[in-house]
Amino acid sequence: MKNDTSDVASTTGGTPSNEAQHEVLTADEVGKILKIHPVTVRLKAAAGVIPGRQIGNRWRFSRTRISEWLQAA
Repeated sequence: MKNDTSDVASTTGGTPSNEAQHEVLTADEVGKILKIHPVTVRLKAAAGVIPGRQIGNRWRFSRTRISEWLQAA
């Protein structure tokens, strides 16, 4: 199976492509999509209600996972 991160790096220096960068959302961006406060996004993510990952003290969200989560709701 192919490594999921292999397509993320562009051919110009190993930085994520624009498409990959737009795939990962911040709590502020998810809050705008869901029309809720970013603090609520973080609290619900910490409780396992909204799919996301905490990296250090910051939360990151997959646009695809948020879309799937909304459709399943």
